[in-house]
This record gives sequence, structure tokens and C-alpha cells, in this order.
Amino acid sequence: MEDLKHLPDVDGPKLELFGHDMLADDVEFLELVQRDGGHSRVIKIKIGDKCYALKIFTYKGTEPDVEDAYETRPTSTMSREVFEKHFTPFENECRAYGRLKELGREHLAVKAYGYVVMPVTEVLTQKLRLLESKYKYTKKIAKNEGDTTANMGIVKDWVDRVVTGPTLDCEFDQAAHDEICQVRHFPRMLRDLHRLHESGIVVRDLGIWQYMNGVLIDFSMAWTVPHPFGPGGGWKPRWEFQSWAAWDLYSFQVKVIEDWRDRMALRTGTDLLQYKGLPKTCSLRAYESLERARDLRPRPDRQHPFLPILNWEGYELDMV
Repeated sequence: MEDLKHLPDVDGPKLELFGHDMLADDVEFLELVQRDGGHSRVIKIKIGDKCYALKIFTYKGTEPDVEDAYETRPTSTMSREVFEKHFTPFENECRAYGRLKELGREHLAVKAYGYVVMPVTEVLTQKLRLLESKYKYTKKIAKNEGDTTANMGIVKDWVDRVVTGPTLDCEFDQAAHDEICQVRHFPRMLRDLHRLHESGIVVRDLGIWQYMNGVLIDFSMAWTVPHPFGPGGGWKPRWEFQSWAAWDLYSFQVKVIEDWRDRMALRTGTDLLQYKGLPKTCSLRAYESLERARDLRPRPDRQHPFLPILNWEGYELDMV
């Protein structure tokens, strides 16, 4: 283990190795929390008397169109291997958490303790298959026979959901309850998002489901400067990172604040009893819509042409 270094092995922030063997006898795999993530699974583990979240990355590929993007600039400035390490879920998280550690801003998201490398062994396979057997519907975590590629993971703080009542006994109901209760944290969550942008991190995939009890828990699509698509990277115009930051704020407005409003609007008087003490409205604004901006008094800095808000969902949006 001594020869394992901070990752990723490219310029910029890095994450250190977590100093505990995940296959040791004192590591308990308690619960499969995220059962069907597109590129990862999250397991609640216990080491000694402390619980952690172990995120195992099951997809090691890059984002769509990255290979084509590499060919659009002089490739002599960066090898394809180095380029692609800026676009994979595991490396994305390592860079973002590494930056927060560098700046002493680990409070802006769930704390990450380090990455782990888990070789495919009989011990690991047994642990994972035992965990899988507890759930009727879940994708496999254990690798197929013959696949000897090591599992990469990141160990993070375990964040409990908001205390739930006895009627909220399924994961779906607990998640919905937690997301409703997060309104208490919205102002701080928005301030923290601005601080992430100041730190050179754009999240790029933001919604109320990316938070647990007000804590941001996922950086798998995040880009962190220095980055090929960032300012001075050479592959994209300088405004691209600003545009992705605008997408984060737009997403916070639509997928956090307005999503919360929509959910509260569906609650009946009886339902609202379990949310006693919670605000019933939220006037916080993370981003002005283009329609709202047009209704305001015209200003020189709000005149056309607007730059686009880049996003991976195919929406045609303008920065305002």
C-alpha cells in the first residue's frame, strides 16, 4: 500500500489514500444505500464504532462526446489519458474533495476521508454478494467471474437523514421526508454553492436529491480547475465554466427551491402535521429566469445577445 499515491495522477488537486483496508475483519458492510446509481453504489459501513459511506464506482468511462472533444484541439498539449482523467466520476470526486481539503473548506460538502482500492478477492466478493442478497431488486455490485479489475471507492462521512416517524418505513418515503425538511438549510446550501464556485468547482448535476439533511454528497459530475474545459485550459472559451456555474444556480432554483414548492403544494392539512415547525413558503431565489429578467427594468448588462447556459439535459437556456 505504500506505493499508492494521491489521485488523480494529473495536475491539480488530489485525494489521499484512506488508511484502512476495506477487506479487514473489523469492516462491516451494513446497508446498501444507493442500489441503482448509474455509475456507483453507496454502502453504509462500520469501522470500529464509527459509520461511513463507502461509494464504489462501477463505471470507469468518461462522459459522452469527450473523445470527440479531445480531437478538437492540438492534442500535443495533453495526452488522451490525462485528458480523460478530468471526465470520469471517480477522478471528478477526487479532484473536488482534494480542492476542498486544500482550501480548508471541507464543510462545503460531506467530508471525504480518502480513496480506497479494493482488489477482487473471494473475501470482497462474499461481502458484496451477502449484501446484495438482502435486497429483492438491485443491480449487482460484485464483479462477474473473470473480471479482476480492482474496485475504486471513496470513503465519506455517514450522514443520517432527518429523524423519521414510524410510518416512514421505506427508503422512498424517508428520502421524500428528508428532502421536504431540507428547506431549513436552503439559505446555507445556496451560500455554500457560491463558495464552491469561488473554489473553482462546478457541480453540474444538482438537485434536492443530491443533498442529505442539507449536506451535498455527490461530486461525480463536478469539474474542478485546472481543467481542460476551464479558464485557460485551451479547449473551450473562457465563459464555459461561468456558464456551468450558472447551470448550478439555475438547477438550485428549479430542482431544489421550486421542486420543494411543488411538493409542499401537494401536501394536505393532515400531511402537514408531520412538518410542524417547518416554513410553509420559501422566497429564496438562486437564479433569475430569463422571463423574469425581461420583466425588470432594462439594464445595459442584460441586453442581448445572451450567452447560453450549458447543460447536459438538452435545455435551451440563456444566462441572465
